[in-house]
Amino acid sequence: MSEYDKALAELNKKQLQAVKTIDGPVLVIAGPGTGKTQLLSTRVAYILKNIDVSPSNILCLSFTNKAAVNMKNRIIDLAGAEGARVEASTFHSFAGDVMNSYPDYFWNSARLSVAPESLQLDIIESIVSGLPLDNPLALKFAGQYTLLNDIQNAIKLAKDAGLTPAKLRAILKGNIAYIDAIEEQMAEITSRRISAKTLDKLVHQIDQLPAMAINADISPLIPLSTVISESLSQAIAKDQATNKA
Repeated sequence: MSEYDKALAELNKKQLQAVKTIDGPVLVIAGPGTGKTQLLSTRVAYILKNIDVSPSNILCLSFTNKAAVNMKNRIIDLAGAEGARVEASTFHSFAGDVMNSYPDYFWNSARLSVAPESLQLDIIESIVSGLPLDNPLALKFAGQYTLLNDIQNAIKLAKDAGLTPAKLRAILKGNIAYIDAIEEQMAEITSRRISAKTLDKLVHQIDQLPAMAINADISPLIPLSTVISESLSQAIAKDQATNKA
């Protein structure tokens, strides 16, 4: 059985419907780690094998370089040489390619390129150097700023998530307020020794945490209360399954 046939065989009814629906738009709503990349890669392979279309006319976009590379590799695994001609990139990279291909329409014909990592760090350092000495981001060791890489990674994550500075500030403000609101409850939940006998009570305590209100300016992001509840519940379920509490 080929990789393509195996991929089709592993799909459930709804996933198979998404793969085989060709005419009109298809919206797939699924959380992280649920196989979206596999499904979309299989859909591309299905189109290449069943529809008279040039691979170069198929465009796959993702938010991160890692996801784009994984998708491209998976398409090649499923579709063979034709898959190598499918364009798979990030939204930012594709937009940059379009602007550089048609410079007359953008920025007075200026050509854009991604700043190398060393230049990115230099820019961040120039900003951090202007902060007050007591600012946590301006922490130094042996004369060197210690958080430049962390800041760079945080900026990358915010960009990958499509967050504007205003939305990021709103998220931070909401998260800090929620953490302050549940601090006493979380301290009580985590203060006692956890064992297999106390897991049921722990699950109940987690369920009693108040829900976090989501303002319109940060919707549709998952509220911190859901992240905390689901992550703790998953950890508890894993411990219960393995009897390692």
